[in-house]
Amino acid sequence: MLSYFTRQTKHSAWFWGVERCAASALIHSGRLGKPGAARIKIFKDEATAEAALEALQAEKLRKGYVAATRVVEPPEPEATLFQVLGGFWRLIEQLESHPRARLLAAQIAPGEGDDPLGAITQGITIRYGALSRYGEVEREATITVDPAARAPTEAATAFFEAQLIAAQAQIDALGEAQPRHDLLITDQSGGFALTQRKAREVMNHLLGLGIIAVREAWFERDMQRFEFGPGPLAHRVFIKGRAPDEPPFYEGSFSSTTQPSDLPFGEGAATAYLELRGCLYPALGAGFLVRFGQLLNFRLQTTHRPFTGLRPASPAPRPR
Repeated sequence: MLSYFTRQTKHSAWFWGVERCAASALIHSGRLGKPGAARIKIFKDEATAEAALEALQAEKLRKGYVAATRVVEPPEPEATLFQVLGGFWRLIEQLESHPRARLLAAQIAPGEGDDPLGAITQGITIRYGALSRYGEVEREATITVDPAARAPTEAATAFFEAQLIAAQAQIDALGEAQPRHDLLITDQSGGFALTQRKAREVMNHLLGLGIIAVREAWFERDMQRFEFGPGPLAHRVFIKGRAPDEPPFYEGSFSSTTQPSDLPFGEGAATAYLELRGCLYPALGAGFLVRFGQLLNFRLQTTHRPFTGLRPASPAPRPR
């Protein structure tokens, strides 16, 4: 965001401009027709930066400056260094929305003093968690930049640029999000007529084949519920040639009630349903469904939806 002002009197003409990127700013001022001087300022946070720069602009307007278009480009190396520092702010934004990362903490600490040849920042720290294909943090990583040498701006530019390139490569290595879907199998007819067998029979068959493994179970007078994850043979059945830690889904649940209960997604109710969450087989395509149907010895018709993230855990039924 760029704001630019000029002021002309009978004997002189001046310009003053500020360009903000998140909580950092490039302030450029001088006489019209001259290169002027530039300095980089980093604030505690974006709100502080916005308030401080608005106050500076108001002060310039009181002194007779008027809004104008930029007529003098900021000098080097400050202009390039400001762009490089902006890259770190964009890196933080990228991590906030990255499908394979979770931003844990980020700070670009303000430097000491306003001298462009002094310390522009006391350091950059970005901590994030790399997500597994199942949406869980499998490891934490930290990007740190410590300009302890307090080098002149020319050397600082090369230093920060090299650090930014390395940090961007680190983020790019996380890769793209894997396609994931939810699969629902019920025992009901109608819009969710998904199988020719009871969902309980399907679950028992998958347990017997080692495709799923029960993690927890709850029982009440009119309800049974099981939570499970991929079994030891799931990856061999659906994704041949892959490692054992890459099953075709990351968890599932089975529910059986005497009265129809709402289905976990879509519309309708059923007395029994089996749900597989986060299926990884490519787009849950025909190959997955055909293989699934072959395992169960019938033609499988099912409903699935794109996976939109981990749902909050629902309260578990009270054990009987």
